[in-house]
Amino acid sequence: MIIKAEKLTQQFIVDAFTMIEARRTSYVRFHQKKLRYENYVTLTEALSKGQVPSSSVGKRIILPSSFTGGERYSRENFQDAMTICTTAGFPDFFITFTCNPRWLELDRLFEGLNCKPEDRPDLMSRIFKIKLNRLMRDITKDMLFGTCRAAIYIEFQKCGLPHAHILLWLAPEDKFTSATQIDSIIFAKISQS
Repeated sequence: MIIKAEKLTQQFIVDAFTMIEARRTSYVRFHQKKLRYENYVTLTEALSKGQVPSSSVGKRIILPSSFTGGERYSRENFQDAMTICTTAGFPDFFITFTCNPRWLELDRLFEGLNCKPEDRPDLMSRIFKIKLNRLMRDITKDMLFGTCRAAIYIEFQKCGLPHAHILLWLAPEDKFTSATQIDSIIFAKISQS
């Protein structure tokens, strides 16, 4: 019944997400001792030295780095990527992979369900994830661009369609060095509709 509500389904999904996120943040807020926030030495040192913006005045709630979407979570992922850069060098490719609501799979699926893509963001995200996993397998295991030394991707969906940003590092013998090699793999298409 919920799925057939079209735009109300989206509102329900947003409300459910908000409730879950509120529960997660309230748990962190009321269990600071259990999470042993006082052991975050670098944070407490920065706070004692006054290295925080004045906008953060108030009761201090420290989110763990495992809290998805938090500042420490983002910073930790960034530092992981930079660590790879220090060992593997600059990335060879930066790829943005975006969901297309006109993919044949989605067209057939939505035609069979008698609905529109915007009515079922859950199915669009699921198909996107399947295609993203396949792309990553093609790049890393099937060597689409050559031997891949390292790969990182970040999925993102705040508003609009889900998309991923992918960084790739190739083996030295497989690096693209000429303009014609690079032109052979770059593809951009602007739809007419």
